[in-house]
Amino acid sequence: MAVGGWILAALVAAGLGWMGRPVMVLLPESPDAAPLSPTPLAISRTPHLGWWLAGAAFVQVAIVAATIPAHVLPAWVLVCGVGTWLAYIDWHTHVLPTRIVAPLFAIAAVVVLLEAWMVADVRIFVRALAASALAFGSFWCFWWIADRQRPGSFGFGDVRFAAPLGLVLGSLGPWAAPVGLYLGFVVGAVLGLALKARGRQGGFAFGPAMLAGAVIGAVLS
Repeated sequence: MAVGGWILAALVAAGLGWMGRPVMVLLPESPDAAPLSPTPLAISRTPHLGWWLAGAAFVQVAIVAATIPAHVLPAWVLVCGVGTWLAYIDWHTHVLPTRIVAPLFAIAAVVVLLEAWMVADVRIFVRALAASALAFGSFWCFWWIADRQRPGSFGFGDVRFAAPLGLVLGSLGPWAAPVGLYLGFVVGAVLGLALKARGRQGGFAFGPAMLAGAVIGAVLS
């Protein structure tokens, strides 16, 4: 895509990322949070948080925009911008708030529908919905199995977050969703080993790995 459009898309994503801090200030504490988990208000007090989130969203969209068709980029701007909030919240609280994930999925679906309408290719929307359903169903199966083996080891928030990620991955092509979702597990495994090497025990947030895997999957697709 043109350099101007590439920069504009990254800047819009940065603006969305920056809005994460004021959203966290207003976000109520989740009933799914662990007893000693910090509140969204507490983690919003990180110095310069808005700029950190903006920078992370900018980098993600800059990478994606350089490799995918321009007509499917708007949904990625949305998911990367808001996904940056979710990754940060999940990392600190081990919760992916439904109050954010559900509207993200609904708005992203409308954006993908408009993308398909703009290029007169309904297959984009159908493929995106199918990939989203596949992602949600697959992660639900993982959650169901994990919950019976080790209750609490795999959060249901990850199942919900898989839906918008599968949606935008599916808009790129039939193989983007399987690749992007699989890479989330690869990134998660690497992250888990790195944390274990530093002496950290117990579980860790999977949301950041899911988002990183989706971005890498978009590039490889």
